Amino acid sequence: MITLAALTAQLDRTDEPGQNVPAIVVNADVDADHAVTAALNYFDAADERMSVLVFHNGDVLGVLSRKAAYTLPPPPQYLRRDVDLAGRGVLPGRPRWEVVVLRCPQPGCTRRLGLVLYTPEVPHCPVHSDAMVAEV
Repeated sequence: MITLAALTAQLDRTDEPGQNVPAIVVNADVDADHAVTAALNYFDAADERMSVLVFHNGDVLGVLSRKAAYTLPPPPQYLRRDVDLAGRGVLPGRPRWEVVVLRCPQPGCTRRLGLVLYTPEVPHCPVHSDAMVAEV
């Protein structure tokens, strides 16, 4: 999940949006996945699209650039492999990476770690020596 705080950290608050800049609206107070998915689909549709204006509760939060949007982890909605993804067909096979959320197996440890895994190596909890396990 991409939080509103993570999205806000990627916004440019000093950049004045140009004329006819499209806007995305973040409807939730915490989860910004749907808004980021909309922005990524917009950017994917044409290479000349460089920024979108981000609104939350009627206020302008800032401008999300194409580069900043692609630095965010891809939201789960964006990763769905269906024919409607940005209006294109999807090649067969699985991606070479996977997004997972890990937790420490020690009882009572609240450590969580979101990762994009390229290899099957399992990381360890930074507090305990146990290997972390994927959340269900």
